[in-house]
Amino acid sequence: MPWIFLPFEHIDQQFRLPQGIFFLCISLAMLSLAFIKGIFIDYKNKYMGYFLGYTLISYFLIFIIPYGLSFVGRGRSINFWALESFLYFIFGLILFVVITFSFTREDFKRIAKTLCYSATFMSVFAILQYTGFDPLKSVAKYNCGNVISACLDNPNLVSAYLVLCLPFFSIFREKKYYIGLILTIIGILVAKSHFAIALMSLSILTYSTIKLWREKWIYRLIPLVVAVVLVLVAVKIDYARIDNEGMHGRLEAWGKAVDIAKQNILFGQGIGCFKAKGVVTGTPDPSIGYLGNPWNEVHNDWLERVIDLGLIGVFLFILVLVNTLRNIKIKDDTDLAYLISFGLFLLLMIGSFPMEVPTIALLGLVYFSKLEHNRMELV
Repeated sequence: MPWIFLPFEHIDQQFRLPQGIFFLCISLAMLSLAFIKGIFIDYKNKYMGYFLGYTLISYFLIFIIPYGLSFVGRGRSINFWALESFLYFIFGLILFVVITFSFTREDFKRIAKTLCYSATFMSVFAILQYTGFDPLKSVAKYNCGNVISACLDNPNLVSAYLVLCLPFFSIFREKKYYIGLILTIIGILVAKSHFAIALMSLSILTYSTIKLWREKWIYRLIPLVVAVVLVLVAVKIDYARIDNEGMHGRLEAWGKAVDIAKQNILFGQGIGCFKAKGVVTGTPDPSIGYLGNPWNEVHNDWLERVIDLGLIGVFLFILVLVNTLRNIKIKDDTDLAYLISFGLFLLLMIGSFPMEVPTIALLGLVYFSKLEHNRMELV
C-alpha cells in the first residue's frame, strides 16, 4: 500500500497520481520476478481471447474516430484519458499473465498474509485519524468531514480496500490475525460507509454459511445479522446515513451517464471516454464560484464499462467471468477467501469505481488471476 502523497490542494492530485505510478511499478516488478522464477504457460481461454480482441479493436478505433481525440483550434491531438487508459490496460494484461503463470499456491498464500498486515496497519492508521491523532493533518487537505482519507483517497475507498482484504483473515488460525480482523472491522465502521458495512456483513455471512452449513445454529444467526445490518442502514445515525456514502448526486450522475452510453450503446465509445467527457451534477451558481460537481468516474463501473465498450464488450467481459466462476476449484480456505474477495469486488463495482483506483484495481486483478490459476490447476 503506497502511503505516499503529494502536498497539492486537490485530493485527486494528492493520492491518485502516486497510486497510478505504484501500479505501473508493481507491474514491472512482478514481470522482473517472473523472468527470474520462470513462466509456465499451458493455457487456453477462448472467452478471454474474444474479449481482448474486441477491446483492442475498440482501442484501434478510438484513435481514428473523434472519441479519442481532443480538438484544439483547427488541429487535434490524442485524448490523454484514452492514452492513459490504454497504458493501464496493457500493463494490467501483462500483470494478469505474470501472476497467473508464474505464481504458486504458496505465493498466493504469502499475498494473503501481506494483505492482512496491510489492512491491519491501514485500520490502525484510520482509527488514529478518527480519534484525532492524524500524522498528516498539517499537510493533507480532506474533501469531507471524516478525515479518514490519508491512506487512500477518501473514507469510502479506505473501507473498500479493507473489505476486499477482510476474507483473508479467515485463512490463518493465529491470535495476531484475530486481532487484525477486529481492528479491520473497526476500521470499516469508523469509515462510516454503509455500502462497505453491508459488504462486510455479506462477506462474514457467506463464509460462515459455506463453512458451517451443516450446523443448525448458523441458520438462526443469519436472520439476526441481516436484521442488524438493516437497522444500521435505516436508523439515522452517522455511519448509516446515505449522504456519507456519497449517494447525493449519484443518481443524477448515473442518469447523465446513461445518456452518454446511448450515443453508442452497442459498441461503446472507447475506454477512457467518460473521463474525457465527464458529467457535472448540482445547480451551478457563478455568483459564489460554484460551477457544479464534476465527476471523473461514473461511480458505477458496470455502467462506465457500457460507455467504454458498449453492451457487446460488457457481454464478452461477463462471459469471461462466467467461464472462470463456473469451473472454479476450491481446495482450501485460501481458495475460498480469494473467491469471496473477488465476489465482493464485483459487487463493489455496482456503487463505486474500484477499476479506476489503482491500488484497489490491483486487488481485483490479483484475485481474478488466482481464480484462473485454480481453474486451470497451474503450477
